[in-house]
Amino acid sequence: MKKVLFWDFDGTLAVPNRAYPWALNEALTACGYDVPWNLVDRCTNTVIPWHTGHYAYPQKTGVEWWENVCRRAEIFYEACGVKPEDFAAVSRKFRKIMPSYPHTLYPDAVETLRRCREMGFVNCILSNNYPELPDAIRNFGLGGFFEAYFVSGAVGYDKPHPEIYRHALRETGNPGIAYMIGDNPVADIKGAKQAGLRTVWVHPTDHPDGLANADHICKGLADIPAALA
Repeated sequence: MKKVLFWDFDGTLAVPNRAYPWALNEALTACGYDVPWNLVDRCTNTVIPWHTGHYAYPQKTGVEWWENVCRRAEIFYEACGVKPEDFAAVSRKFRKIMPSYPHTLYPDAVETLRRCREMGFVNCILSNNYPELPDAIRNFGLGGFFEAYFVSGAVGYDKPHPEIYRHALRETGNPGIAYMIGDNPVADIKGAKQAGLRTVWVHPTDHPDGLANADHICKGLADIPAALA
């Protein structure tokens, strides 16, 4: 029986970060603009699709995912004094810088992935993220741990939309045992449970939905193999 673990990335295997506002701020600075951080942060919280509550965009993946994000950001550019002739340059730099963000893995991430693989589980990434995330993960030296990558910017659905889970299950052959492992009690736990997956909530916070729905709750990644045994 095939056993698959679908891993979230940011906040689960990697320490939570501010990659999107960081990258946009770097892009603006490189183009000669000094915009307050709170405004940059507000922009990314508005234009990145999973922050808006609209989780389905099947015709806007890959390059079109970025075009959609950057087109929506132009309202912000204008409000912050970016000249219209610089919109395209800022967006190009934003897209180029984003995959270079220096993620920090949790110290027990690599060993946990290795142990789960030794237990017979197939590891896959299932993340709300930009389309090039698989390349960034391979650049960390983690490519050998994952059989497949299911990234919202390439699939066209964000967690907790059930279709991203269904897509991942279909692509992995509808495994007999499938877990979603993540830190977000709604996107990773509640959404996955509604799609029929078992769940592991890691790095838990106070949140009734997550607590009520998770099959296992693990304080850290190192606790996961024992929970799955």
